[in-house]
Amino acid sequence: MSFPPISDRQFALLAALSLAAGAAACAAPTDDDPSIVARYATSVGSELTFHDYGDGVAGVWHHGRLADGVPDEFPLTLVTPASIDTLYRQVFPDQAVPELFVATGTAARARDATRTEPGALLGNPRSSSDPAPDDSEFPRGDFLPLCDGLDSADEYWIMTRRTGDSTKVRADVDRAHLTAATYRHTIRIILRYRIWSDWATQYDRLVPEGEYDGGGVSSAIFDFDADVRVEGPNDGWHSCGAFVY
Repeated sequence: MSFPPISDRQFALLAALSLAAGAAACAAPTDDDPSIVARYATSVGSELTFHDYGDGVAGVWHHGRLADGVPDEFPLTLVTPASIDTLYRQVFPDQAVPELFVATGTAARARDATRTEPGALLGNPRSSSDPAPDDSEFPRGDFLPLCDGLDSADEYWIMTRRTGDSTKVRADVDRAHLTAATYRHTIRIILRYRIWSDWATQYDRLVPEGEYDGGGVSSAIFDFDADVRVEGPNDGWHSCGAFVY
């Protein structure tokens, strides 16, 4: 894994962010999750959580019930690390945007501006076992809005009508995204990354039947290895995600 030279400005930013984050543990988004910087309850009852994972890595996640629909106050395309500062400013207009989110959003958009080709579809978007489970309880077309914008990433995937587990791994990425919705039983979504030598679990959440959860992480300073998973044996679910590098 390669690491570019760190400029004086990057070193200063990393030092400031590390002090601010302290020894932030990696945990599920419970009330005592120290990585959570802020929470926002949307107009439809879903929730945004904004995260500072340390080492210059930011995250944003959006979880809610399928039956409640999507919130009116912001487009779902903003629920990505590339827009974390814009989203934070929109839902908390009277608050200062954390420095980490400004740095992350600015760096991500600068990288996106140099991308000249559409993203590449990663692997088979459908289950390898046919016939696929019936998805009439939550059709593919109703799920796709939760994946808006991911096709502009370097690699992306959309997997619908799935039963079983799925793992996507990529080295040296700047951003990793994952969204999953389940219409039968409970699934588990996991996002891990590795900046140095050891893997750390940034997001590990059970998603009950009839709910969705999605978002991702981004680094303003280093690239990282990413491992994103959906665990759902014998369950029906849809998922999408992307890597940017």
